[in-house]
Amino acid sequence: MKRETKELKKYLEKAEKILILGHKSPDMDALCSMLLTYRFIKELYPQKEITMKAKQSPNTNLPLMENIQIVEKINYSKEDLIIVVDANDILRCIVEGEDDIHMHDVEVVSIDHHKEMNDNSISRLTINEFRSSATEQVYVLFKEIFGKK
Repeated sequence: MKRETKELKKYLEKAEKILILGHKSPDMDALCSMLLTYRFIKELYPQKEITMKAKQSPNTNLPLMENIQIVEKINYSKEDLIIVVDANDILRCIVEGEDDIHMHDVEVVSIDHHKEMNDNSISRLTINEFRSSATEQVYVLFKEIFGKK
């Protein structure tokens, strides 16, 4: 198992309340990678509280879409871990001055696929193998965590 995968697994085991975010104005890759991350974590850790938040919903109805909370603001709700998908920095997911989630001491993990990286990211861990999509990166990552399950 890769170092980054082991680190993510440690963060997941330690956290009790997990928030999953995609970038602002989420496209299908952001939404699908959120939904897939949610599903995998629920499968591995059914006892954990897992929330997905977005500021807008797509017109497409995808499986598990009803679990995404559409909110006006993304504010801190005592999360232990934030997983940012399809973005390498939480600042791509929030509106500064409007949302406050990034102002709290919460572990942030980014799962991304874009080539451009943010050197000032507050993410403690970034998983990016520059795959074709964030959804593919999430799939490969959790396949490694699940092993033969």
